[in-house]
Amino acid sequence: MKINAITQVPDRDDVVGIELRNPRQSDPEVQQVMQRHNQTSRELELWLWVTKCFDSGSWVDDFSIEDAVARATDVADTINSGDGTFMPDHCIARGALAGTAAAVFCFTDDNTHQPGQTKS
Repeated sequence: MKINAITQVPDRDDVVGIELRNPRQSDPEVQQVMQRHNQTSRELELWLWVTKCFDSGSWVDDFSIEDAVARATDVADTINSGDGTFMPDHCIARGALAGTAAAVFCFTDDNTHQPGQTKS
């Protein structure tokens, strides 16, 4: 919420009027925040899924191989494009990437999976 105007109230020296306007969903600033939130959510979901896989010692069915690799690819693209990720040094993103690769290698029969490739 932004303070858009502070005005004097007629005949009152002891108070001021404050006009507040909530940002609209279509405002560019709001769109940017929503995009950042979605990006952060996807990154953290992947990180938490990797953690669950290694805690359980097996593939957790929250994601298929294709979904996990696609999400990891999105995170990698975000890092490579220079956009910020959840943490300034990309530590969660990098952990999610490495963890996804390790989960595919350790917990599936298809450890040669490539982005865009589907399991036969």
